Amino acid sequence: MVFGHHVTGREPMIRDGRIFGLDTGVHSVKARADHWSAMKRQWQLPVLKTRPWHDATWPELAHAVERYSSMSDPAARRWLQEVQEWAGGLRATIPTLVATARRLADELSADAMRGHPVAKVLFQARDGRLDRTGLARQCPTPGRTIELAAALGLTLEKLPD
Repeated sequence: MVFGHHVTGREPMIRDGRIFGLDTGVHSVKARADHWSAMKRQWQLPVLKTRPWHDATWPELAHAVERYSSMSDPAARRWLQEVQEWAGGLRATIPTLVATARRLADELSADAMRGHPVAKVLFQARDGRLDRTGLARQCPTPGRTIELAAALGLTLEKLPD
């Protein structure tokens, strides 16, 4: 058995010719480069892309973009800018979603609206209770906004690749 990360003293520990403790705690080698920074830069963008951006609330998303925008990797910074623009574009569709819900509510019967995936929104639109502020509250995340749009027959832009 060979082990490390447990200082054994100034000399390696050897027991019964089968157990070797290699960490003497006294030897170090200067690195020729900052390998951690290089690896971090290489993995910043792939790791960022795994975050649950669709499920973040608008304030959480804005905070994350701001927080990570100081990264050293230019590709990661560009992608975060694209995410910010994507989120802004989604939020800007709220008036279109309101108008589409109103139009659809005018076209559908009450029975058809009851069976619709966004019946609540359609009934609010039919009753004149749907406005931008109210719909924005019902779309607190990019994912919810995209789902509502799809249910209304609209396709919104996907998260940048």
